[in-house]
Amino acid sequence: NSKLFVFAQEFNLAPPMPPQLSARGALEKIIKKTNSFLDVNQWREKLGTIEAQVCRIEISKKNNTKEFGTGFLIAPNVVITNYHVIESVDSGQANASNIILRFDYKQLVDGKIINKGTEYRLVESDWLIDKSPYAKNTLPTPEELDYALLRVDGVPGEEAIGKNSDPNAPQRGWISLPTEPYEFLPETPLLIVQHPKAEPLKLAFDTDAIIGINENGTTVKYKTNTQPGSSGSPCFDINWNLVALHHSGDPDWRNPTYNAGTPFSAICSRLEKQGLLADLRSGQPLW
Repeated sequence: NSKLFVFAQEFNLAPPMPPQLSARGALEKIIKKTNSFLDVNQWREKLGTIEAQVCRIEISKKNNTKEFGTGFLIAPNVVITNYHVIESVDSGQANASNIILRFDYKQLVDGKIINKGTEYRLVESDWLIDKSPYAKNTLPTPEELDYALLRVDGVPGEEAIGKNSDPNAPQRGWISLPTEPYEFLPETPLLIVQHPKAEPLKLAFDTDAIIGINENGTTVKYKTNTQPGSSGSPCFDINWNLVALHHSGDPDWRNPTYNAGTPFSAICSRLEKQGLLADLRSGQPLW
């Protein structure tokens, strides 16, 4: 446990080193207490699990243009993304039937597509479970969190990954909503799993990412990289705990200094008021 290790070092409670290592080992120090030691196997395994739970959102509009975003499963048949990603559908510029949720999309560095992915669609009616619009000023209210919950036609979270090719593959699963508020400490890591520019899934991270959270807890700013198509991506701490929903970047496109997301503590508070939080945490599909 990295925190116990730091505590033990500070109070000289750490077990003694073997004599042959003590001289050299005394020169090894914890420089940044907020950066924990990571178990390589557990960290890599968790990333592999999350990879299957994030999808590219593709929207074909009535004017023959396309829009892209990112989303992820938070229940067996529920995907969350930004409201602005699906706003064109909600406003009638596109049909819900023209939304594709594409999981498992794989492409080689040379551009060759090796897996077109697994496609899911939305149910024909009641596809929009809940929505919270984005703010048009600098301080979003607790009702302006820029998220949308989409009801999937099918239950991807309970089905095997690559169900059409390998019935023995593990279950896809979903990303559990956090149960405790996360403390966004400045200069701590933030990881974002995303589809930048509609490309295959990418991981961006910065170990000095967090800039700060606003006064009412509705926006957190960070330095982790994103691009168009990343809207709706899940943001994690260094131990793969879900902490925020990415939604935008600095409007100063010439000299951007931050990206921004909605803390999941704010989203969960609103979902509880909407009477949805308990159902989303139940592990059962929402019909």
